[in-house]
Amino acid sequence: VVQERRASMPHPGVHAQQTFGSITFRYETVRCGKANCTRCPHGPYWYAYWKEGGRTRSRYVGRALPEKAREVHEAKQREKLEKHKPQE
Repeated sequence: VVQERRASMPHPGVHAQQTFGSITFRYETVRCGKANCTRCPHGPYWYAYWKEGGRTRSRYVGRALPEKAREVHEAKQREKLEKHKPQE
């Protein structure tokens, strides 16, 4: 199951992804880079990604997704659950 989830996501460490307009929000775990860290990976945290001047830019958003993006993400999650719900 874990490998299936990893295979379905475009990047390792990404747990969810939501595009809202030209901004993509990703819920991902990150490594701190410290050689002696015993708690890596950290998170997951939300990050925003967008294109600017031909480059991909990113910004840390935090543990909580912005309200409008969160509403869209939750609606899509509900749609997925409804699709996979057994028919009566």
